[in-house]
Amino acid sequence: MKGAEYLKKIIQGDHKYRDLFENNRDGVYITTLDGTVVDVNNAIMKLTGYSRKEFFRKHSTEHYVNPADRIKFQNTIKKDGFVKDFLVALKTKSGKHLYCMLTSTGLRDDRNKIIGYHGIIHDVTEIKTKERIISENEKKFRDLFESSPDPIFVESLNGTVLDVNRAACRLHGVSRDKLTGRHFTALIPKGYRKLVKNNFDNFVSGKLNRLESYSIGKDNKIIPVELRVSNITYESKPAILIHVRDISERKKAEEKLKSSYEQLRQLAKHLQNAREEESSRIAKELHDELGQAVTVLKLELAFIGNKLSAGILNDDDICVLKEKTRSLMELVNGSIDSVRRISAHLHPVILDELGLIPAIEWYTGDFTKRTGIICTARLYSDGGAILNPDVSVAIFRIIQESLTNIIRHSSATAVRIFLNMKKTHLSVKISDNGKGFDINRLDEMRSNGITGMNERALSIGGVLIVSSKINKGTIISLSIPVP
Repeated sequence: MKGAEYLKKIIQGDHKYRDLFENNRDGVYITTLDGTVVDVNNAIMKLTGYSRKEFFRKHSTEHYVNPADRIKFQNTIKKDGFVKDFLVALKTKSGKHLYCMLTSTGLRDDRNKIIGYHGIIHDVTEIKTKERIISENEKKFRDLFESSPDPIFVESLNGTVLDVNRAACRLHGVSRDKLTGRHFTALIPKGYRKLVKNNFDNFVSGKLNRLESYSIGKDNKIIPVELRVSNITYESKPAILIHVRDISERKKAEEKLKSSYEQLRQLAKHLQNAREEESSRIAKELHDELGQAVTVLKLELAFIGNKLSAGILNDDDICVLKEKTRSLMELVNGSIDSVRRISAHLHPVILDELGLIPAIEWYTGDFTKRTGIICTARLYSDGGAILNPDVSVAIFRIIQESLTNIIRHSSATAVRIFLNMKKTHLSVKISDNGKGFDINRLDEMRSNGITGMNERALSIGGVLIVSSKINKGTIISLSIPVP
C-alpha cells in the first residue's frame, strides 16, 4: 500500500485521533516523506488564508519562505525521531510571512518504517514581531548610547555601574570592563562623594534629576560635571541612566563673568571715588585760588570805594588808587588763568579746537611741569585720519589715566608716549621706567585704572594690552581702527 493511502487509512480509522486533529487550535498537518500534503485541520486554513482545496494543490515546500528549512527539519527527525519547537517562516496566501514553531514526529507503518510526518504548527508571529521591535529598539538605544558625545552610565539601584558608552571610557581613560562592576562613588573625588551619595536615593525615586558635582577623569584630573538622571528598565530590571556632561568651559565662563562683574563693581566704586576726589580738588582750587582772589578783590574795591566816597582826593590818594587798580588787574588776570587751567584739566578746549595731537603735546608738557617726571611724546600723523570727537576724548583720557597711574604707582622718572595715526588705524604706546609689577597678578590686583582704560578702549572698538615686568617698567599699548 502506498504511503499516502496508508496514512489516510490511519486517520479515518481512528476517531479519537480525528477529533483531536480537527478541534486543535493550533495547525495540525500530515505529509508524506516527499512533501505531499495528506491532511490539514481547519486551524491551518485560518492561519494561511487558503481554502482546503488550494492548500492541497501546493507541495509542502511551497509553503516555506526558505525551502531549505524543510531539509533541516527532515534531517533532525531522521536523527532524533522527532522535532520540537523548530522555528520556520511560512507564506500565507496574501504573501505575508507567518512565523511558526513546528513540533513533529515521523509516522510509521506496521513494519516500523517512517512513511510520513505529522505535527503541530504553533503561530508565534506576534511574539516574533514583538521580539523584533524590542531588538530594533535595543539597537536604536545602543546606537544612541554609543554615539552620544556625553558620557552615559547605566547603574543599578544600589549604584553599581552596569554599562557605559565610549564617551565614558574616554572621560576616565579606561576600557569598558574597568568601569562596569564598580560602585559609582569610586569615580568621584573623595571630597564630593558624600554629596552624590546622599542624593542617590533621590535619583532612584525620581525626586532629583540634575546635580552638579566633580568626576575623576583621565590621569586623575578633577573635572566639574553636570549629572542628569533618568529612570529606565535595563535587562528587565529597574535601573538609572546618568548623562554626565563636562562643564569645565562653562565653569570657566562663569568664573570669568563673576570676575567681570566684580571688576565692574570695583570700577563703579573707583569712578565714584574719582568723582569725589575731582570735586574735592576743584573745590579746593576754587577756594584756595579764586576764593582768596575774590576776597582780596572785594577788600580792595571796598578801600577804593571809601576813598572815592571821601570826595576830595590829593595826589597821594590818586597814586595809591592807581597802584590798587594795577594790583587788581593782575589779580583778575591771575584768576582768569586759574579758571582756564581748571577748565583745561576738566576738559581741554584745545582738544576740541586743535585736535588730539596738540592736546597731548600740551598735556605732556604740563605733566612734566607739575610732577618733574620727564615725559617725551613722539606723535605722528599722515594727515589722512579724521577722528570722531568721542574717539579723540577716549584716547586722551586713556593717556591721561596712564600718566595718573604712573604718578601713583610706578616711581618712574621718565615716560615715553608714541602715537602713530594713519588713515585706517591708530596706535598708541605709553612706556615708563618704573618698578613694574607681575603681569600674572593683574586680575588679582584688579587695577581700577587699567579696568577703566580697557572699558574706554572697548567703547571705541579698540584693544588695550598691558605688559609689565618687575623692575622693568610697564607698557600700555592701544590699537584702534579708524572708521
